[in-house]
Amino acid sequence: KGLLEHSRSDKVLKEEKTNINIHDLKENVKRLFSYEKKLNLTLNSDIDSIVTNRTALMQILINLVSNAIKYNDKEQIEIELGVSATDKHYEFYVKDNGPGITPENQEKIFEIFKVFASKDRYGQSGNGIGLATVKKVVEKSGGTIGVESEVGNGAKFTFTIEK
Repeated sequence: KGLLEHSRSDKVLKEEKTNINIHDLKENVKRLFSYEKKLNLTLNSDIDSIVTNRTALMQILINLVSNAIKYNDKEQIEIELGVSATDKHYEFYVKDNGPGITPENQEKIFEIFKVFASKDRYGQSGNGIGLATVKKVVEKSGGTIGVESEVGNGAKFTFTIEK
């Protein structure tokens, strides 16, 4: 399934840009993860709407939020979604209160088939395809992606997409 998603990501990028209300976007993401009762998803945005490829953006956010939930080691999962705009890009971040990522793995996590956690909070093993797909979609959307993290203090994934 992950390989199929990775290979189909080019098709997603061909979709038209549409107007997206940021508050609705946050609620849609939150609804997708409503099964996780100990999730607090908050929004930090100085803009109300953006115009971009909805499917590509949702694919990015779903992967990042899903990972922030699956690999979180806290009883209460805290995730903050941030959105802002520059002249040429929309800037996003997904910040969590999980275990963090060691400095030596922060670049490697975007490589396909790289997995650094043996099991997620549900006892499942990852396949190392999700973040590689995210990177591919972000870069083909004219943006960049990176992560800032300190072990024990969560991670903050920051990405841009071209307007």
